[in-house]
Amino acid sequence: MIPNSRDALDIIERNDGRHDYLLHEGDKYLLNLSEVGSGIVSLPGVPDERKESYVTALDDVNRRYFDAREFEEDVRGKYHRYDEEAERNLRSAVAEGASNAVGTLRDLLSAYEAVADAVKTNDVAHAERKRLVRAVDKYTNRAIRQGWYPVVRAYDHALNPGERIAEGKTRKRHRMYGETDMPGVSQLLDTPIFDQVTPEELKAVRKLDSKAPDKATRVATRLVEHHRWLLDD
Repeated sequence: MIPNSRDALDIIERNDGRHDYLLHEGDKYLLNLSEVGSGIVSLPGVPDERKESYVTALDDVNRRYFDAREFEEDVRGKYHRYDEEAERNLRSAVAEGASNAVGTLRDLLSAYEAVADAVKTNDVAHAERKRLVRAVDKYTNRAIRQGWYPVVRAYDHALNPGERIAEGKTRKRHRMYGETDMPGVSQLLDTPIFDQVTPEELKAVRKLDSKAPDKATRVATRLVEHHRWLLDD
């Protein structure tokens, strides 16, 4: 994790067109994740190993984000209508990246539960304990909303061939849901070698969505309405 220290001369704050990030000696770290990590590390009464596991999950989310953005930029506007192997490889790459992102979400939710459990048994006044529990919920919602969900969004954008609106939408649907002779990403994900977001995980995300600043930014709603291909129904 790159700490959010704007006064440090060797840490530069930049934006990639969607999100602010910190740049330190060539390494990039999303500003939102840095601030979440700092908040988790500062929590009283939480064992260091649980904090470290949480920060490790944030590091993984961060890596997935920049990998997904690089992939999105690399395939932008490409549709391999005359190269079946290249088109299959692209769909497989998106399925693999999205599946890895699901694993990252699971790690983050597991780390969240461990930290939340420690906070709930903290030997502090009841009001302070409630404040700390709300803080952990809010931190985790922010990490999912501003760190993990952008990974999903990047892979979704990677499926857009960048053609005329009507034709582009049709080809994107083909990539998502497949054609007679070629499976789509949703069909690839619905196999034992890949992972999708389970109903239990979606429920956990929806519960944390109560900490989102407004309904439009709730991740569970976005997944259901725009990214059903990532859900294990």
